[in-house]
Amino acid sequence: MIRKKYLSIMLTSILAFLTCIWGTGLNAEEHKRGEADGKAGQDNFKVYKVDLSTQLQGKLSNKPVSAETPKDASGFAVVTHDIKQATLAFYIGYSGLSGDGLIMAHFHSVDTNGNPIIQTICGKPIKPGLIPDWPKNPVDKNQRALSGDCPVGNSGYLEGRWENVDSSYLEMLTSGKMNMNLHTQLNPKGEVDGYVLPLSQ
Repeated sequence: MIRKKYLSIMLTSILAFLTCIWGTGLNAEEHKRGEADGKAGQDNFKVYKVDLSTQLQGKLSNKPVSAETPKDASGFAVVTHDIKQATLAFYIGYSGLSGDGLIMAHFHSVDTNGNPIIQTICGKPIKPGLIPDWPKNPVDKNQRALSGDCPVGNSGYLEGRWENVDSSYLEMLTSGKMNMNLHTQLNPKGEVDGYVLPLSQ
């Protein structure tokens, strides 16, 4: 029941957002120009999906999730790329996580160096200097998580925006070399993960 609730909220928010962005700039005068202009507006955005599961963690970090991890731990995310603004808007829903639930979430890159963090989504590391995208000074660390503290509980929903994304990260996105990772106390390396892939794939 909880999972269906959060999934419903997430899908409703996504639909509202997509309706908004695809309608941007299409005022009464522009509507007269026909469907061509509408398509041009849509081409300014690309939508990606993330199927979050426990199956990918062993491959990415060489450390499978704990045997105590709930079998139904999972999640789903939608990431919308505003091409002109170099911005990623994300919507993440998850359920069935272990223990007290989500403690941190990140975007990672998938490359020859392993699976390094490229941007923190929510949460605060105990030792900021050990996390690549956080400064060593703990005073600054609240500026680094895109969505602040992670929601409390085993099931939840969060959204946010990553603005002025570096072009190298956007290249990772479009080439299928970006993934999302949700961490828990039981699985500090990550409990549910998924590649960020085109919605149509």
